This record gives sequence, structure tokens and C-alpha cells, in this order.
Amino acid sequence: MTQRIFLAFLIALLVRLAPAWAEGSFRTSPPLPPIEYTERYNVQGFWWGSPANSEPGWGVGISHQGSTLVVTWLSYDTDGGPMWHVAPNVAWDKYSATYRGRLYRTTGPAFSDVQWSPAKVRMTDVGEVVLGFGGESQGSFQYRLNSGVSETRAITRYVFESRAASCV
Repeated sequence: MTQRIFLAFLIALLVRLAPAWAEGSFRTSPPLPPIEYTERYNVQGFWWGSPANSEPGWGVGISHQGSTLVVTWLSYDTDGGPMWHVAPNVAWDKYSATYRGRLYRTTGPAFSDVQWSPAKVRMTDVGEVVLGFGGESQGSFQYRLNSGVSETRAITRYVFESRAASCV
């Protein structure tokens, strides 16, 4: 009988908290202490779906300086055309121990155009990007678009040769 009461309580608790966890709004009381930035991993380089070569055709380029990342995301639109996004200021979030920032879709002329003009380049705010890393070669890439579309993907470092590039 005691086990049934405990199980019923546990199920009721999970039903109550699961929606908050799913949408990322679960808060602890008191709040968890912030995790100050320390450079544990150098994540500069190019990343793609994990395991490696499982999803060719898209990737994330990361420039890493201190507690800030500049992220470029190349993918394909629903019509199959190439699509470029940039997140120019992805900063360390000490409350979630991730990097987060605004995501912009970029359009404009090809850089190789003879009459290339930066005035023709457009950046449109399309959402937010969140990156987390659990090691030198493992991470997660999450985007939440203003349209309501969101996805989290496991990513791994793209290794061009047996020894990955290292920035010191």
C-alpha cells in the first residue's frame, strides 16, 4: 500500500513538472549558484552532426575567444537552397553553463561578385542559438526560431586530419 501511495505521488509530481522541464522554464528554489566562466575546452573549429558523417550537408563554424563565440551555421532551406546564419555574439551564460546568443539569417550577393557591396547584405533576427560542450569533441547545438521551430542536435568536431587544430 505504501509503495502505491509513493508511486502515485511520484507520477503526480512528474506530470506537474514535466512541461516546465520540456520548455526549459523549471526553476529551483533557491536558484542554483551561477557557474563562472573558465576555459575548459577550446571549441574553435568546424562542427557537424554526431556521430561524425551521420548528417553531411550542414555544419557549425565556431570562432572562440574567451567567453564569447562567433557562430556560423550553414544548412539548407525547405526549398533545398543553401541558407546561412550567423550568431555574432554568443556569450557564456553562467546560469545554464552554456553559450547563448541571437541568431540572424544572412542574405546578399556572393562575396566573389565583381561589384560586391556590403550595403546589399541583410541580417534578419530569426531566433536564438544555444551551444553546450561536454568535451573537446562533443557538444550540442540548439536553435529556437521565432517561427516556433526548435531543435537540439548532438555535434562533434570535424577533424581534417588525425591531429585536430589547436589554438593557444
